[in-house]
Amino acid sequence: MHEPAMADYAEALRLDPENPSIWVSRGNEWRKDTKLDAAIADFTQAIRLNPKYAPAYLARGNTWKQIRRFDRAIEAFSELIRIDPQEPVARQALARILATSHEDLFRNGEWALDLATRACELTHWIDPDALDTLATAFAETGDFPAAVRWQTLAIKLVRQRFPSALQKKAVSMGGGRGAGVGFEDRLAFYKSKKPIRE
Repeated sequence: MHEPAMADYAEALRLDPENPSIWVSRGNEWRKDTKLDAAIADFTQAIRLNPKYAPAYLARGNTWKQIRRFDRAIEAFSELIRIDPQEPVARQALARILATSHEDLFRNGEWALDLATRACELTHWIDPDALDTLATAFAETGDFPAAVRWQTLAIKLVRQRFPSALQKKAVSMGGGRGAGVGFEDRLAFYKSKKPIRE
């Protein structure tokens, strides 16, 4: 399945090499095949072609996070927030790293709380993923009652809108307490006064 897709992207890029969305699409295909250096190169090319193309920054930041280069992921998400202050997904992704990184150097609960709160505001307090990240940020600051409150609301919204998501586990980014757990599992962590580490 991967080879025909890559052939299609090669042809699309031959016909339209200046189109950043094709570069991002091919980069996402490289990610599926765990060719992460190639993915990052394609996302970087998309940014060169359009320095304001949000999907490229998000994809590159998530790929850096996947390979545990949190410094580079923080840089990618921060750059997108600078370019587009109204972009909620970059705020949420950055807050997640700052609240959950297994490396102490990259954790900053107060900054995570700021970012997650703004992501919730920008999504009108109805995005379960943004609320989940807000709960995670509260847990990192030690405010477990607030973490429980926001995680409970996130679960309620998921039950109403995306019930199958409760069955899925979060992607583990290197092990540690809480890595790979889902919405309800994280609630149990907060009730036990434990932050999440990814």
